[in-house]
Amino acid sequence: MNSGILQSQVKEFAIFDFPFMFENGKEADAILDGAFGKSWPTCYQPRAWSTWRTGSSVSAIDNSKRPLNKMEDISGLKIRVIQSPIYIETFNTLGANSVPMPFTEVYTALEQKIIDGQENPFSVIETSKFNEVQKFLTVSNHIYNPQSVLASKKKWDSLTKDEQAILTSTLVEATAWQRQNSRDLSEQSLNGLKKAMQVNVLSSEEIAKSRAKIKPVIDKFSASVGPELVAQLQAELEKGRKK
Repeated sequence: MNSGILQSQVKEFAIFDFPFMFENGKEADAILDGAFGKSWPTCYQPRAWSTWRTGSSVSAIDNSKRPLNKMEDISGLKIRVIQSPIYIETFNTLGANSVPMPFTEVYTALEQKIIDGQENPFSVIETSKFNEVQKFLTVSNHIYNPQSVLASKKKWDSLTKDEQAILTSTLVEATAWQRQNSRDLSEQSLNGLKKAMQVNVLSSEEIAKSRAKIKPVIDKFSASVGPELVAQLQAELEKGRKK
């Protein structure tokens, strides 16, 4: 399940929905496979067991009005977001008008110009055929949104040590396959979208400016997630970037 859903049950999961937290999928994988990811389950046991193995999703923003060459270009656009406070506040802070809406209503809302755009990975944009009613696509990498493999602690503890070992080792294999497959599919989807949409990529400078602009949002939600946990993640990120 993804962080947006899980945070309603365990508040700490919201940390993975923090906007512009990760530079890219490889950086996120390194964090989740490293010291931070290995210590993460202690945050919410005994409610669940997790191995923190993720997929790879590149977040993008599409709209029907104009290319977003810099984040200021999003100003005034009505952007559909998931019904999550952090998404709503993030896009409002960037200058857009956030419109929380169930996913099933998005295509019609785009077609009827009720909203100007929405944000999702390439594969979702392609399979949902949003390119039929949208012209501009911006690769923004604003959310990584890992997918977590979970089992209840009660179920996990009922398994024998051998069964636990088999599942754990199999999950390592499945993770490596899933990540690569997801990246391949993402690239295929982007190539397909380029045939129907005008695509641009936000520069690292623009992403840095956006990260600075939404710092108040991070500070606000850090208070509920846990400032120490956020500081730990940010320290791991800085350590990795220095390398």
